[in-house]
Amino acid sequence: MEVNIYTPHLALQPFVLNISTIKVVLPEGLPEVVSPYPPTPFQSMLFYCNHPVSMSGVDEENFRKQPYSVLLGPQFSRVNIKVRGQLRAIRVDFVPGGMYRIFGIPMHELFDNGFDAQDLLGPELNTINEHLHNIKELDEGKNIVEKYLLSRLQRIKSTLPFDSAIQVLLHHHGRLSVEETASLSCMSIKQFERTCKERIGMNPKLYSRILNFPKLTDCAKTSRR
Repeated sequence: MEVNIYTPHLALQPFVLNISTIKVVLPEGLPEVVSPYPPTPFQSMLFYCNHPVSMSGVDEENFRKQPYSVLLGPQFSRVNIKVRGQLRAIRVDFVPGGMYRIFGIPMHELFDNGFDAQDLLGPELNTINEHLHNIKELDEGKNIVEKYLLSRLQRIKSTLPFDSAIQVLLHHHGRLSVEETASLSCMSIKQFERTCKERIGMNPKLYSRILNFPKLTDCAKTSRR
């Protein structure tokens, strides 16, 4: 597996944590591989440049083939991911609340699941997917995705003190009380909990729990650019 992690365009950095390109070529004689994917507090957007992966829950036998572009809400449940042959993909990880601010989709609607991005964001995604199917290098795809995200900034949701407060919670790995984080947000606890569900996708206590989950070892070959 080869993973390259890029710092996003300066204008995207308040909303996007990083953009990654992922390349997997399975060795001859190994037609498919299944890997577990742990819970994560991040909201992400995935673009598959060739054959999308298939996914199943831990207790499910059947794998579901994923769309070519997927919006992923914060994930509380572990899933299994199946790759067949090879994989070329581009992944966007958003800062907490960043996906809501760019796309305006309440995150509780995406909680613990993935959805076809074209269904939620319109036919423009079909054009992007077609471009990604024809790229030669994943760097080209990264640029296409970044350009699309930049075009969304004209419709951005306004920033709130909440957005800074949730970044502090992230940097403390969830080790702040609800009362402390609500105070940093300049909100009552009820207002903070309601905004957390809208922008993060879950209540603050659950979000803090996921932030405390142990991190998995990085992919075999990762470089930051």
